[in-house]
Amino acid sequence: MRLLLVFLLISSFAFSQQSNQQIAHQYYINGEYEKAISLYEELLEAKFSVAYYSPYFQSLLQIKDYKSAESLAKKFVRKYPESLTYQIEVGVVQQKSENTKKADRIFKKVIDKLDGNRTQAINIANTFNKYGMFEMALEVYMLSEKINPKNNFSTQKAQLYGQLGKSDLMILEYLNVLQRDPRQKQFVISNVQKFMDNDGIKSDRNYQLIKKALLPFVRNEKDRTDFTEMLIWLFMQNHQFKMALRQAKALDKRLNTYGEGVYDLGESFLDKKYYDLAIEAYEYVI
Repeated sequence: MRLLLVFLLISSFAFSQQSNQQIAHQYYINGEYEKAISLYEELLEAKFSVAYYSPYFQSLLQIKDYKSAESLAKKFVRKYPESLTYQIEVGVVQQKSENTKKADRIFKKVIDKLDGNRTQAINIANTFNKYGMFEMALEVYMLSEKINPKNNFSTQKAQLYGQLGKSDLMILEYLNVLQRDPRQKQFVISNVQKFMDNDGIKSDRNYQLIKKALLPFVRNEKDRTDFTEMLIWLFMQNHQFKMALRQAKALDKRLNTYGEGVYDLGESFLDKKYYDLAIEAYEYVI
């Protein structure tokens, strides 16, 4: 009987904790940060759990209670000294409190602990990224690649360059992704397409930037077809159909593919009612 009573008490406590956690999280989602903080404070006193940390910490940041946020982050640093995320967030609080020098010292200590582990680099960079610290995230990826040459973060770096408005470097990194893994062709084209679409506003600057970045890959990777195929796709996207046909012919002669690619292009011209170009493509095939 006594054991049953203990079991029921434990079950009741666990249910209460879970219920309060759900309520606290809903307060956080609704932007009722004061209410969320009050509940998370009680939950953390009853049971020290990482599950409470992020919404609790973010709620404290939202109401600018930086002193409590720093205290919370430091508690988790002491409990989990190997987790660099909590250390970064101590620095984030210092930065928001305008203690820039102290924040920079903390961030430097974290970056000095990079060991070339891929998961470690992604976790640290994602934490910097979460707070809009894109340059710091880039530094993490670059240093991790330097420490461990097997690491490659071209996709992540491309996204960060996009956030920073460094479009030329973003495109270059996406092309590096394709160079490293030809299976990523559609992924790369999809991201380049988004940039070229420019929210539906035609931009010759964007087109010229992509073309300038792509041409060296076309020249230097003569044993591969994907970069030339991407150039043909680029010309088609920009309605430079004559240039696309010229490239398709050159690629066919180089690979001796019996006009297959040129024929497909001719079919595309026919669909678009560019009959002269369609005829030129079919005559080449014949």
